[in-house]
Amino acid sequence: MSRRIAVLTWNDAHAAPDQNSLDEALKLHHPAVVQTTGYILKSDDVGVLIAGEWLPPSQADESEAFRSITFVPRGMVISETAQPRPRKKKT
Repeated sequence: MSRRIAVLTWNDAHAAPDQNSLDEALKLHHPAVVQTTGYILKSDDVGVLIAGEWLPPSQADESEAFRSITFVPRGMVISETAQPRPRKKKT
């Protein structure tokens, strides 16, 4: 099955493990912007499910599999940019 490859840009939560003054803490009052590139498994009103690796069916196992799967709730998604498919080399 052909899977769509995309760059997903999204807002993530973050934490500061160190002790901070109020002024230092207030500088952290923003989401961390993250970009994840991979295979879009599902994209709908709930969110985006994206996998970093695709394992195509092999002779030993006829089902495809995925690794490095991330779910991002729709409200955290900034953009979802489809990537062009590589062109086959002319022979």
